Amino acid sequence: VPILILTAKELSKKEKGRLYGDVDRIFQKGDYTRTELLEEIRQLTGETVSN
Repeated sequence: VPILILTAKELSKKEKGRLYGDVDRIFQKGDYTRTELLEEIRQLTGETVSN
């Protein structure tokens, strides 16, 4: 099961380092568009979804 983190918090390098071993992707609020987020989820789950 892919694990994504979506956070508004500004993560420190130490926090990111701890998480990267256990999660597939970290998104910080405002660093992506809705389309980019959905595409990342599709890629991680291996789905191809038509709009």
